[in-house]
Amino acid sequence: MICETVAATLLSTFFGVAGTGVGGLFGALLGRRGRGFLPALFNLSGGMMVAVVCFELLPQAYAIHVPLAALGFFLGVASVMAMSAMLERRMGGDGTDERAMRRTGWLVLLSLALHNMPEGLAIGSGLAAQTQLGLMLGVMIMLHDVPEGIASSMPLCAGGMQAARAFLLMLASGLPTGLGALAGFLLGGVSLDLIALSFGLAAGAMLQVTAGELLPRAKEQGQSAADTLFLSLGIAVGSVITLIV
Repeated sequence: MICETVAATLLSTFFGVAGTGVGGLFGALLGRRGRGFLPALFNLSGGMMVAVVCFELLPQAYAIHVPLAALGFFLGVASVMAMSAMLERRMGGDGTDERAMRRTGWLVLLSLALHNMPEGLAIGSGLAAQTQLGLMLGVMIMLHDVPEGIASSMPLCAGGMQAARAFLLMLASGLPTGLGALAGFLLGGVSLDLIALSFGLAAGAMLQVTAGELLPRAKEQGQSAADTLFLSLGIAVGSVITLIV
């Protein structure tokens, strides 16, 4: 049992770290040179986040417990707003582009870490029920973590952070996946009320970051008609991923 638990935790951690890590590496390598791609990538990542929230997290949460899901959602929104205000005070509120970019990157990073916890719960519960189900969930979650890793690392680098540090932060943001998987595997499926609250919290955080940071920042960078098409593409790709999972 101990070996199985350790294996499930390490495997789930790999899925979480690999997804955000690959995206983080890509974004870090582009760094400042990739600023021209930021509007398109922000729209793509934002569209995928909206799809995950609307077609996966909220429907599952509401199907379990509407009041707790709604409570989690508003707590997620409030937490991101509080983190945004805290980061603005810490970085200064002079409105410079680099500071705004860093704030966006940190908020995407923090919301991604919040999002990875319930994802880990899903992987761990899936592995406890059936190994093939857990592996499928892990692979799909890893894939849709990639653009989110890009959306976090690129603004951090564009805001002046060293590429190596941004990449390491992306790897660290995947660690909550392993913690969630450990709980899900040990309990063979955690409390449904906790899942509803967790999914609502992740949904609120992701939607607030998308609406309050990613999309406005994309517009500030000078969108073209082609860039805005990536928003629709992100929603389409994200919805397909949620249907497959």
